[in-house]
Amino acid sequence: MKIQSTLVIVAVALFASGTVSGEWLKVSPGNSFHDYCADGGSKLDVPHACFACRPSFLKKITPDSKFRGYLRPDNGGFALLYDSDGTQLKTATHEIDVSLPAGAKCPSVLLHNIAGNSGSGELRDLCGADYWDLPFYMY
Repeated sequence: MKIQSTLVIVAVALFASGTVSGEWLKVSPGNSFHDYCADGGSKLDVPHACFACRPSFLKKITPDSKFRGYLRPDNGGFALLYDSDGTQLKTATHEIDVSLPAGAKCPSVLLHNIAGNSGSGELRDLCGADYWDLPFYMY
């Protein structure tokens, strides 16, 4: 019986660790932060959202975030690739949700507070090399 309960605990731990889906992708030719977020980038027409931040912000991202993205080489920004309306980046206090309204070419990005009730948040549409400079209170 001890073996079975140990196997169940291990299986639950493996399942839980496998559900984290925030992922920084490896840079390759044609797939980098600059391809998505720099003027003249090769991926400007692919749905994504670009952000500028302090490198310390990256340490605040929680493991329950659901995204794929590319870091800026100096860790001072990132590109989130739109995968589905579940694309989101979370910290302990805030959430960034990326959605693509039907027929739209540019994603809508909602930044909102999840730790308190400080309003409904801020919504922006980001196209191509447009970026959102994340506010200092997120650091």
